[in-house]
Amino acid sequence: MESNKDKKLLWVMAIIAGILIATVVALAIRSYAGIVPTWKVLVPFGFAFVSIAFSGLLLLLVLKFAGKK
Repeated sequence: MESNKDKKLLWVMAIIAGILIATVVALAIRSYAGIVPTWKVLVPFGFAFVSIAFSGLLLLLVLKFAGKK
């Protein structure tokens, strides 16, 4: 039963982290949008968001399959 609670907790943490990261990225893009062209702002933040999301996905997959033999 504890394993199921841990999985739910990890998913909740991942969703909250994703929302927070998306909020920070949106605020950063909004603050830089008037200074430089939009695509020059979107590309680095997009790469950062994708890499963070990918590493989080890998972490969740490792945690999911770590206990199985």
